[in-house]
Amino acid sequence: VAATDAYLRATLQTREALVGCPLFEAFPDANPGNPTPTGVANLRASLDAVLRDGAAREMPVQRYDLRRPDGTWEERHWAPRNSPVLG
Repeated sequence: VAATDAYLRATLQTREALVGCPLFEAFPDANPGNPTPTGVANLRASLDAVLRDGAAREMPVQRYDLRRPDGTWEERHWAPRNSPVLG
């Protein structure tokens, strides 16, 4: 729907690359240096619970690697809060 400038800086992305892109294509668990990625599975489970329960969920800190513009990877950690948009 939208991406703020702060979000774009935090995720090393451009607005053009994100707007209209499915979530798990925009941020896949793709870093070959992370042999046991769990970011996508954990986020998907949280979002499924939000949809099922209709209530916000706070996730514990998650490792999520981001690809830099030069193609290298940067390890990041996030503490997402997922909320439903009702109505």
